[in-house]
Amino acid sequence: MIITTTFIIIFITIVITIITGIILTTITTIMIIIITTVIIFITITVIIMSYHHHDHYYKWHHPHLHHCCYHVMIIITTTTRIIIIFFTTTTTIMITIITGIILITNIIVSCLSLPPPPGSSSPLSSLSLSSSQHLFSV
Repeated sequence: MIITTTFIIIFITIVITIITGIILTTITTIMIIIITTVIIFITITVIIMSYHHHDHYYKWHHPHLHHCCYHVMIIITTTTRIIIIFFTTTTTIMITIITGIILITNIIVSCLSLPPPPGSSSPLSSLSLSSSQHLFSV
């Protein structure tokens, strides 16, 4: 019965980890697609504006515009990197926490499922008793 409970806890934790991973990956992918689209749009706009050689568009392909768009693109790319790093770190931390919970649960369940040897009341005293017997037997 205790073994079944352990397996159920492990199964639920693994399912939660997988679902969390899928959700975070999906969000990150959508963000990357949106930001990449914006970067491509800005790049195309800058190229179109810079290649217009009419007097009417002269003010649009001024060097200040290039400088401004360049900074906007740097900001967007940096933001994308920060978002990716944030989601990756969050996923790693969550998986680590969940794995830790699984390990702690397994240790607790296995300690509870071990019957104490006859003549002792607690698992701790049985541990010290068995280790001292082992020392004397050698």
